[in-house]
Order: sequence, then C-alpha cells, then structure tokens
Amino acid sequence: MYMQIARKMPGVNPGIFSSAIDSSPEPTKTLVIPIIPYSQAQNSTDEVKNISDKSSQILSPKPDFLLLNPEKSLVETFHATSLQGISESTTTIQEPLEILESPVTRIQINPKESSIDVEFTAINPPEPPPIDPPKPDKKPAEIIKLIIPGVVVPKARPRVTKNGTYLPPRYRAWRNRAEVEIYRQISEQNITHKFPLRKAAIVIRLLGNHRTNSDIDNLAGACLDALTLNGAGVLIDDRLSCLPQLTVEFDPDAKKTGVSIEIEPL
Repeated sequence: MYMQIARKMPGVNPGIFSSAIDSSPEPTKTLVIPIIPYSQAQNSTDEVKNISDKSSQILSPKPDFLLLNPEKSLVETFHATSLQGISESTTTIQEPLEILESPVTRIQINPKESSIDVEFTAINPPEPPPIDPPKPDKKPAEIIKLIIPGVVVPKARPRVTKNGTYLPPRYRAWRNRAEVEIYRQISEQNITHKFPLRKAAIVIRLLGNHRTNSDIDNLAGACLDALTLNGAGVLIDDRLSCLPQLTVEFDPDAKKTGVSIEIEPL
C-alpha cells in the first residue's frame, strides 16, 4: 500500500518502503514526509493517511519546512504507546549583544563653572500695595501758660442777705485780682485760638505756702471760676463736657507762692 501511494507521488522513491513492516504487535503509525518542492506538493491531491485504527491524521499538503534535495525523503516510525508524555521543547540560543560606542561625543558640563542667568517674569505680577500719602507732621499742641501770684482763696459760698446775694469780700478781692492777671498775660502772648475755648485740658499746680486745711476742690474751683465766662472768659464753662481732663497738683517746696495754670485746647 505504501508503494502504491509512493508511486502516485512524484519525486518519491518506492524502494524506501520495502522494509517499513514493523514486527511490534502494538499498533503503530508511520509518518511519511516526502521531500519535494513546494510547487509540486501544492498540485498533488493525494493524501497520506495513517494505517492505525485508533488514530487517523491527515498531513497538510503544505510542509512546515523545505528541504533542498527533492530526491530524498524521511520516514519515521513511532509506537503509539511511546507518544504519551512526550513534549517538544525548543531552546532559543541568544547571541551575545555587542555594545557599540556612540558616534556622538559626550560633553561634560561642570555646574560650578558654567551658570546660566535666567530672568523669570510673572504672567500676572502682583499689584504693588497702595502708597498712603505722607501725613503732615502733627504740630505740637499750643499750650497756654498762666501764673497767678499769691495765696489762692478757696471758693466761698454765696452769702444771702435781705439786700441780695453777695460773695465774701476776701474771696471777691482775689477773684478780681486773678481775672486782671489772666487778661494781661493772655494779651501779651501770641495766641491763635479763639476765646472762649469750648473744650480743653487743664493742669493746676499750687506752689508754695497755701493753707493746708483748705479743701482741694474749693481751691481748684476758685481757679476755674476765674477762667469761665463769669470771670476772664477763657473757658466757655467748667462742666465735664467742656473740661474732660483736669489735673491738680501741690508743690509746697516751691520758692514762690502762687498758682500755675496750663491750658491745652482740644
């Protein structure tokens, strides 16, 4: 049967099948690979079948590889029992890679020797803060200084008689003398403020030998009454709204007896 198949296939020698009979009682399969040109095998319509009853395979008319000599063929015989557990393994042999030098010459740059100055400009630069206009220098407050010599007579209560109300003669004499002294000193000073002052801070200093048993509020009250509209007319009134700050001091060691008054317009 092999020889009949071989006769129909061009380029196959039928004599190679004379010893193809296997003496093994087990079923075998015979793989016949004719070594023929691919063009002749493509035109052939004959098929090589397996003679085994258990497995039948048909070989593809297109061989996996081509042999250079068409006059030779390869016949391999395998037992069916020896095919179990056999796996084909292929080992790929990689050729060692050859490292080639780059034709480009590498340039080494020392960062310490070479520096590049780059100026960055912000896309949206922040707006500079607004500059406040320079404030004019604050002028020192103009302070009015007055000195009334002599011992201050404490403020006395008005006396009521059938002829009317009057002040004690001693207190009335000191008030007249204090108002005249205030008029004279203010006229001698170059004061730009207009009188009477609506708001001011006053410091009263009692200097020298004054009666220590006198009430300090009566002594300060006598000085304030001499400054109001009923007196010299420097202050519009001695109420709290017109006089938010009042300081009263006593210096018994002063050489001259009198009262010093400092007025700061507000």
